[in-house]
Amino acid sequence: MGNNHEGNCHICNRYGKLTFEHIPPRCALIDKSAKIYTGDSFVKLLSDKGRYPWQYEGLKYKSQQKGLGDYTLCPKCNSITGKLYGDEYKKWFYTVLNLIYFNKEEHKKSMSLTLQLKNIYPGRFIRQILSIICSTCPGFSTKYPYVKKLILDKDYIYKEKPDFKIYMYLMKTQYNGYTGIMHMFTSNWQIKSISEINLYPFGFIIDLSNSVKNEMDITKFINCSYNDKGEVTLIMNVHEKNNVLPLDYRTREEIIKQINSTI
Repeated sequence: MGNNHEGNCHICNRYGKLTFEHIPPRCALIDKSAKIYTGDSFVKLLSDKGRYPWQYEGLKYKSQQKGLGDYTLCPKCNSITGKLYGDEYKKWFYTVLNLIYFNKEEHKKSMSLTLQLKNIYPGRFIRQILSIICSTCPGFSTKYPYVKKLILDKDYIYKEKPDFKIYMYLMKTQYNGYTGIMHMFTSNWQIKSISEINLYPFGFIIDLSNSVKNEMDITKFINCSYNDKGEVTLIMNVHEKNNVLPLDYRTREEIIKQINSTI
């Protein structure tokens, strides 16, 4: 097929040529290449007895030299998100990365972190996150039309309460990946619809069923305009990520102990 990728753009929904969307944005890439595990490999990772969820050895994958991402956006939408929102994401990314770098040992031990950011544009940051959500969750901008308008019209201000929640946390170790929307049963047989996007040092939880508790809620940034500038204080959890499943932040020791107790 080569570079002749066609389909419906994940933001504007128009059919046509698709361009490669880097996830995270190219300006915040740590790894220049990626191994993509999907389908049977994903199932084997979760179901193979004796295989821990971080043991990818022997699983089939697709090597992607461009890094993590996919052909999801038309040229126009890709250009809009890159030009308008990429720099703001980059600012947040390197601010947090530098903070972690100079506090490595403390970060590994910490359970939460208070982050104070000055002279930032929350409206631009959340629009970049919404763009990433659209790329990783097909149909998202169709289900929530105001998301499409927020991304494509920087001057549009959404004043209502969104129908979903976006939570943000920090990660202890480098891990990049995303799940798409997953429907999971809770202990009382309720269904929760969750997507998780891990883009070190950030983790994002997209909650469609109002089932997530005790995480830093950044959904309110959706009500910020493109030019709203200010200072924010975020008190975020710091999680260890050893499992592709959403909301699983057990340590490797905890996972091994639980698996061994069921054998």
